[in-house]
Amino acid sequence: MLANDTGQLFVVGLKSYPVPDAFITLINDYDISGVMFLSKNYNNPKHIKAAIHSINSRSNTSQPIWYCIDQEGGRVQRIIKNTTRYPNAKDVAIKGSEAYSRSVSRGIATQLSQVGIHINFAPVLDVLRHPKNRVIGTRSYGAKPKVVEREGRYFVEEHLKKGVFPVLKHFPGHGQSSEDSHHILPMHSSPSTFDSHDLAPFKALIEQGKAPMIMMSHVLYPHLDVRIPASLSRRIVTGLLKQELGYKGIIFTDDLSMGAISMNFTLEKATLLAISAGVHQVLIVDDSTQLKRVLDYVTAKRISNEAFNRSVIERIKKVQLYKQYQQALTRTH
Repeated sequence: MLANDTGQLFVVGLKSYPVPDAFITLINDYDISGVMFLSKNYNNPKHIKAAIHSINSRSNTSQPIWYCIDQEGGRVQRIIKNTTRYPNAKDVAIKGSEAYSRSVSRGIATQLSQVGIHINFAPVLDVLRHPKNRVIGTRSYGAKPKVVEREGRYFVEEHLKKGVFPVLKHFPGHGQSSEDSHHILPMHSSPSTFDSHDLAPFKALIEQGKAPMIMMSHVLYPHLDVRIPASLSRRIVTGLLKQELGYKGIIFTDDLSMGAISMNFTLEKATLLAISAGVHQVLIVDDSTQLKRVLDYVTAKRISNEAFNRSVIERIKKVQLYKQYQQALTRTH
């Protein structure tokens, strides 16, 4: 496997519509793994379908491209024009109806599969415990781990039935913090209840085989790693998630251009830390110039460090297996 497949570790954000030539060049030159749609340009399902067609017809990547989006329901719902609006997680949980919960997830997944989306960065499994936590807020199913676990399971099962991969987030829990990771680095503030509350829904769904993909949080957990946030921490990604919990699925970072990371690390350093920590897919929303610099940096590291290159190759192979699985899911729906 050649080093110019480095992009198979990356999902890159797309805001512009129509799809710029420079974006297609980036995809082809670096063999990019996935594209995430965001901004008001992609609140219309017609634009997403057109963009996917445009990218597929102009790209020549070694593997199929994963198309991703945030479609949680409520205030985090990228597709809003000419389509059904779905409730936030808090309201779904309050309803207390399995049939209703499943219908919401099924509706969202149907909405996504019809436009060609493969991956939904949802559900939110954060147990909301801090009274000043606004960034999660109504995106959470609530303060009770068992409720969050139950609702998350419904969401996962209905998405998979429609051929869309759900991504559980934000591991190992963003509910016991007050800061917004889009701007600064939050700190987890209750280590004594970490296992029983924050970790519990993730652990349960992993054990049940209901966690095909997980997104790491940009949160500092001092009792686990005193210096490095979860998304970049080998102690948390590999030590806790992979080794202690036995997780075998695909692991994403949250967007590395968010303030929690950019205020404390260069983009190159953050990317290298995330890959070294054990993630499979690095999510970055930035311009092509910045992305090229990061991709070149990682490629150079692969060339100069054989052990690092071998670890990258192993993760790329795993991503390829999941892409084959996703294609099989799509063909059955």
